[in-house]
Amino acid sequence: MVILDNGDPTIFGPHIGYMREFADLNPEIVPGLSSFNAANAALQTSVVAGESRVVALTIGRLDNGRDEIVARMIGEGSTLAFFMVRDLEVFIDGLNARLPGNTPVAIVAQAGSRARQKIIRGTLDTILSRIGEEKLPAYLLYVGESLR
Repeated sequence: MVILDNGDPTIFGPHIGYMREFADLNPEIVPGLSSFNAANAALQTSVVAGESRVVALTIGRLDNGRDEIVARMIGEGSTLAFFMVRDLEVFIDGLNARLPGNTPVAIVAQAGSRARQKIIRGTLDTILSRIGEEKLPAYLLYVGESLR
């Protein structure tokens, strides 16, 4: 049994469930280039450089106290990479209410596809205006000091 997928199949996908459910078929996950690593390469920036030494991968949703934890981590120098931000405007507004507006932000859309890849850099204050009305396909959102 083989399942082909893009992105990071063992981070935020159903594939581990498939592995368990179909264990009798001896499925195998063959690693490829993850969207996280492709996005890091596209940014041409070390996400662990300087004084910011922590990168956390998290689902792009602020609720149930998660917003305070996320804001505290970023405010203390961590850079976070968010997968699956469902409503970017609401998400950015939530961070902007808790962090300085000059906090660096980068969006990498279609990471790993040279033809379609797009990088948008800004701050919490400017990123939404830089995107405008554009509908971004699959993307990762980075927020934190290692983007300076």
